[in-house]
Amino acid sequence: MDKMNSLAQFLRANSISLVNGGIALTTLGGQQLFSLLAYNCPCAVTANYAYGVVAIGVPALLLLALGWALNPTAWLLLGDCCRRSRGSAPTPLCALLGALLGVATRAAVAPLTWIAVSLLSGDFYVCAASEFRSPGEFVRGGVRGGVAVTPSRDAPRHDLAAVPCKGEPLGLNLAPGFSRDAMLRQLKYESQLMGWILIGSAGLILFFSMCVRACISPMGHLQATYLSQYLDHEARLFEQTSEVHARSVAANNVRRFFGFLRTEEKGLPVESEQNLNQLPGDKWEKITGLCHSFQNNKAYPFYSRLQQWAIQSNNKQGDDVPMMDTCT
Repeated sequence: MDKMNSLAQFLRANSISLVNGGIALTTLGGQQLFSLLAYNCPCAVTANYAYGVVAIGVPALLLLALGWALNPTAWLLLGDCCRRSRGSAPTPLCALLGALLGVATRAAVAPLTWIAVSLLSGDFYVCAASEFRSPGEFVRGGVRGGVAVTPSRDAPRHDLAAVPCKGEPLGLNLAPGFSRDAMLRQLKYESQLMGWILIGSAGLILFFSMCVRACISPMGHLQATYLSQYLDHEARLFEQTSEVHARSVAANNVRRFFGFLRTEEKGLPVESEQNLNQLPGDKWEKITGLCHSFQNNKAYPFYSRLQQWAIQSNNKQGDDVPMMDTCT
């Protein structure tokens, strides 16, 4: 049991890293499956470039949009930005920028993984870049009719576009002195080099971002761990309780309309109306938004808007609690 608890605590403490790793592995598998089943370079002028760019760029853009759409913080950020544009948002600009950076970082994991793996495989880059290379770079010499032949450096692009397709014959402007294998090796080398540069750059940027965030954060490591645990418990309990509350309100309204209630559902209690708090719009407004630092005269931190509302509800002087315009 202790080992299970330790494992659960470890998973909660490293949830962000594990989620990012899972996203990267899923994207890696999807890209490899796509390359295996769907890769089909057209080997035609202009079509090669369009196919390579679309095969790398469009899935990356879709994954980026999906990363933003599936991140709850992105919708909180959008709501706070809209309220701020109307002059009614209490969230400091610095907190908004910090949240924006966090959401953008999480959303960029999948598209960067897709682009990096696509470049490391090299197929899409070879297809896109083949028609723009000079064939004179890949001469191995040849003889035609007893005369040494050197391929033209101005060979038609349609001859170069056929190079990625090994089943396609080389054009007369390329054979026999042109080496298809040499060109494919060079293009794959360039593609993989760019892929490793992208991976290394992303890793360094992530590392320095974590260092900067740790330096400017007002919380220490232990307090940040506590914050993560608190938010995890708060979200889980809020979801469970809101489900019961919504069911109870719906049941009471149905009972009031019909005069009785018939339900076959079990496991969720139906509270009496006396035990149910009313939820007006202003109450939802107070607990909705990004989590950022608050501080009262005792330097007691508020870890979420729900906690701030609860403490202010129990403290008549809670409305005078000032906000810290700092990023967390």
